[in-house]
Amino acid sequence: MKEIFSVKNTLANKISYYHLLAFLMALPFDRFYSELVLISLLIHTLIHFPIQKNLRFHFSLFLAALLFLLTVAGSLFTSDRAQAFMDCEKELALLLFPLIFYATSLDFEKYKIRLLKAFGIICVFLILYLFYDAWQAISYNKLPVSVILSPSFTNHNFSSPIGLHATYFSLVISLSLAGFLYLLIFSKKTGARILYTTGCIVLFAGLIQLASRSVFLAMLLILNIAIPLFLLQGKTR
Repeated sequence: MKEIFSVKNTLANKISYYHLLAFLMALPFDRFYSELVLISLLIHTLIHFPIQKNLRFHFSLFLAALLFLLTVAGSLFTSDRAQAFMDCEKELALLLFPLIFYATSLDFEKYKIRLLKAFGIICVFLILYLFYDAWQAISYNKLPVSVILSPSFTNHNFSSPIGLHATYFSLVISLSLAGFLYLLIFSKKTGARILYTTGCIVLFAGLIQLASRSVFLAMLLILNIAIPLFLLQGKTR
């Protein structure tokens, strides 16, 4: 846990790192907070942009931004301006991320493991909280434990205490689950492997409880095809 918050770098890069950490903490919640952090990170990055060196333009990095610009262009011809504004606000990260990755001097490769850990831990605590909230409701109403698998406690009803759409939250959980599996495969310390295994179990239980079939199917493909194909070798595969 200590390594997540301990960063040895320049002050500008430290601020960039903590912005990313705050973004991951806000990601499972309302979109407003995560995009506010991204905007703050972009402003910070642009302030330090003139002192960056050896920056190279990669067209592939801005392909996602083209999708945002397409939405903006389409909004100019729509009669429903309110909905168009909402769509632009939802897709704003498609523009912010390429700009940040292009302009920052922070070495993402160096800190990706720490960020994966932080994101996974946040999601584990959220899932545990949701199970606790469900248990409180079951206990208060004196219902059988098996009712937790009923529609009253799955899908949107499971994620409603934190105000998240079940499918969106499933995507967040599947991303953190894939990160924990990556860490589990390459970790050699017994204590760390136990921690990651426990986290994977909690996240997978949450994914089942959220009952998003499309995300669950994608996660099964990752587990059975992507991970063995790209991360495992020989007998391990």
